Amino acid sequence: MPEILDYALKRMLTKNPEKRYAMGLDLAADLALIFEDLDNVENQDALRDKFETIQNLGFFQGFTDADIWELIRACDWHKYSSQTNIIEEGTEDHSFYIVLSGIVTVEKNGQQIDSLQEGACFGGMGYFSKAKRSASVVAKTDVSLIQVNSSTLDRAAEGTQLRFLKVFVKTLIGRLADTTSILTQYREIN
Repeated sequence: MPEILDYALKRMLTKNPEKRYAMGLDLAADLALIFEDLDNVENQDALRDKFETIQNLGFFQGFTDADIWELIRACDWHKYSSQTNIIEEGTEDHSFYIVLSGIVTVEKNGQQIDSLQEGACFGGMGYFSKAKRSASVVAKTDVSLIQVNSSTLDRAAEGTQLRFLKVFVKTLIGRLADTTSILTQYREIN
């Protein structure tokens, strides 16, 4: 039996009502995903590959297998070729991204300000603030990403959402602390 079907069955039959599907639409979404993949062994392998990819990223340490399956279902997966714009400065994009493989650069006014690799994330401010993007993100190499927005994350169970948002906020706080440190050093030099 495919792992995702086993997961869906266990979620439907769990004794704790809070851990069951909140709405029939959530179950229908999982069943649609399962149905699409039942006839195609390659898709089962692809789902297993996605599971292993997420499981091995530092961002997802401490997530349960059930959380990871929830995120596979909830997130959008994208591939970008080298030199492709992922986010353009000044545009509205309310998504948050996690780099699965490859390297992206963060650019402000055409100048590179950072480089991010596997396991790193970007787009957090746009995700929370719903403001126009203050920088561009460009694929430096071929890149695989997970794209998360509030409507896709809402498809996951509440516990998974909370774990995800907790790691997300920790990441943003770490990045803010790093930026503060750099600004302090810059002021001391000037």
